[in-house]
Amino acid sequence: MQLELKKHDFNKLEAETNHEIKILNQTLQEVDERKARLYKESKLMQGSVMDEENKKLDDSTYSQLEILVKELYQQCLNDKGDNKMGNASVL
Repeated sequence: MQLELKKHDFNKLEAETNHEIKILNQTLQEVDERKARLYKESKLMQGSVMDEENKKLDDSTYSQLEILVKELYQQCLNDKGDNKMGNASVL
């Protein structure tokens, strides 16, 4: 008789524990889904705003850009002689 009561208590406790585990697993899954959604949203937000690393130019790009600026500046100075651009336009 006592063995049957203990088995019944054990089965009841096991069912309650399994139910709690099921609820905890569902909660964990919801948290993981929310975390993934927030991570995705943060990546989208980061993509819309350039971070500091994306703003930096490597040396070769900087050198090429410097050459182009110098060429453009020289062209503006040459055009100035033709009265096409004023001093304020050159700067």
